[in-house]
Amino acid sequence: TYTIMLVANKFQTGFDQPLLSAMYIDKKLSGVTAVQTLSRLNRTHRTAGGEVKRKTYVLDFVNKPDDIRAAFEPYFTNATLETETDPYVVAHLAAKLAQAGIYTADQV
Repeated sequence: TYTIMLVANKFQTGFDQPLLSAMYIDKKLSGVTAVQTLSRLNRTHRTAGGEVKRKTYVLDFVNKPDDIRAAFEPYFTNATLETETDPYVVAHLAAKLAQAGIYTADQV
């Protein structure tokens, strides 16, 4: 089961959701706003079965990696970005899912 939560500025005001593991950014972030928003992902979580959330993902449609790195530097002197994703990764995944026939266009 997948649960999706859509929010507007809520993660910038201290909202805490430890289950959050992915964030899709569609607006410009800078300075402390970028740090507060993206830091919502670093909450730990353990399921009732003992599974621990190990990775988080950000898919940013707007901001440049260097701008996000610069926003974190005043607070985290060794801030790094692990990887920069192929911009077509979503299109490739969509094509694979479509070919698998798991769902129909009407269901989407």
